[in-house]
Amino acid sequence: MSSAYKTNANERKSFTSEDVEIISPEIAVNVAQGALGGDAIGNIEIQTDKTFKATDLETEKFMADMLEVQLMEAGDENENQWVEVKVNGLGYTARRGDCIAMRRSHVAVLAGAKDLRLKQIKVVAEDGSMGYQERMVAKLVYPFSIVHDPAGRKGADWLRQLLQNRA
Repeated sequence: MSSAYKTNANERKSFTSEDVEIISPEIAVNVAQGALGGDAIGNIEIQTDKTFKATDLETEKFMADMLEVQLMEAGDENENQWVEVKVNGLGYTARRGDCIAMRRSHVAVLAGAKDLRLKQIKVVAEDGSMGYQERMVAKLVYPFSIVHDPAGRKGADWLRQLLQNRA
């Protein structure tokens, strides 16, 4: 895998989402149980504390940073040519292929927009019979590059971690 940081002709570092591999992009799936293996809703906890720590405020400031994002062209003419991202009522709409300035919180939504598709692989069982094994494959819906990030290496590490997550 190549380094996610690249230098373009203007000597500005850029970060390309397609250079980061998703950790475990494929998972075995039992179609009868579902991709998450049962009831995923039962694991949700609601936090009722309303105290803020200094780290929370630093995170809010970090997530409000403006990044320069280059959206990649659509793979074919049947794909959606527009990207629309909204967080807490603030939204950005841009044509794929354009360069746009957006908040880091919106880039997080782009990085999390992954398409999970079911893929079947032909396998041979121990007894010699043929069968199929199902796998869920994750792929970015809207690939992009970061042209400028004011946080530098910290921002690149944050984005790399987001992109590596399957969902």
